[in-house]
Amino acid sequence: MKCCQSVLVGLLVCVSTAMAEPRAANVILFIGDGMGPEQVRAASYYATGRADGLVMHNLPHHGLMTTHSANNSTTDSAASATAFATGVKVNNHVISVQRPGDGHDLPTILEHFNKRGALTGLVTTDSLLGATPAGFSAHQEHRKLAPAIADDILRKTQPNVIFGGGGPGLDAESAASAGYTVATTREQLINLFKTDDQTPHLAGIFGGGRFDYYHRKPQQYVSNYPRLYEMTAQALAVLSRSEKGFFLMVESALIDKSGHSQRLDDDAVRTRCNITETLELDKAVHVAVDFARVHPDTLIIVTADHECGDLHIVQTGDAGQWPTVRWGRKDHTGIPVPIFATGPGAERCSPKTDNAEVFNIMAESAGLDIAEPAAAN
Repeated sequence: MKCCQSVLVGLLVCVSTAMAEPRAANVILFIGDGMGPEQVRAASYYATGRADGLVMHNLPHHGLMTTHSANNSTTDSAASATAFATGVKVNNHVISVQRPGDGHDLPTILEHFNKRGALTGLVTTDSLLGATPAGFSAHQEHRKLAPAIADDILRKTQPNVIFGGGGPGLDAESAASAGYTVATTREQLINLFKTDDQTPHLAGIFGGGRFDYYHRKPQQYVSNYPRLYEMTAQALAVLSRSEKGFFLMVESALIDKSGHSQRLDDDAVRTRCNITETLELDKAVHVAVDFARVHPDTLIIVTADHECGDLHIVQTGDAGQWPTVRWGRKDHTGIPVPIFATGPGAERCSPKTDNAEVFNIMAESAGLDIAEPAAAN
């Protein structure tokens, strides 16, 4: 009888193990900076003639996400990136340190993947010192401490892949001195992934700040800037070499910049730039979805740090026609933003999510060994 019981227990253990939830070896987090629900719908109407025709709409799990910071119902990018990266709500302008609180460093999801021996990467059309990438790779009291953020990235967290604009303390020379192989043009970037180094540190530094709007200066993306989907593809080509998985954050930053109407003459151009940058993000998501078909142990999350511009669609048309919209302001709002997900753990993205919960979704899905997981507060 004891023998039968032992066999039964063994069978149950085997069945339980076989039915255990699959884990995500790889995590790709897409952030459409300033991308609210109407920004996504406007881009979809322009591209497909319907409200839900983008690649991100095809991800099986989706909902809306709240974004408030610790001290404001309307977050900035620094506090929201910190919430994604650490699971902790902080004050606006703060980069992954405990404020309110004693100011200690909050370990980020990128650092947890580093600790596991996985590869990590940051891709953005902003400066790499911008608030969103900094939230994953730096620890500073204020988002504008650019030289200190650069030092954190190059000499402390050292992501394996950093593709984006430069800034004070982060240029081709400083990246090279920190051990990175550097590209400064689109053509050089496309050749970077051919290196035989199995644990590479590759930097694509394109200009001294954020990129230009693709809609306004497409020629810049032929001669100088790579497209967001190209940077995503190159990052995945490098990071997928890891036997221990990887973490990659990809930001489409100019959705937010057009929401602020930065360097734009009128609302018509503003709308077209906003739609185009949202579609640039969707093209990058397409690259990741294709990657995940070959690597099904990949969790993909597509969301935004906040809405910007208080956008409302007034009238739509057929595919290829710019929708008529109304902009309510030139700053951030507290409007809940969309979240889409696919892959192991994607079901944790409930119809109602908070940005600080995204950290726990990523960490739990990847099975990270975190002694005291940060709680969304």
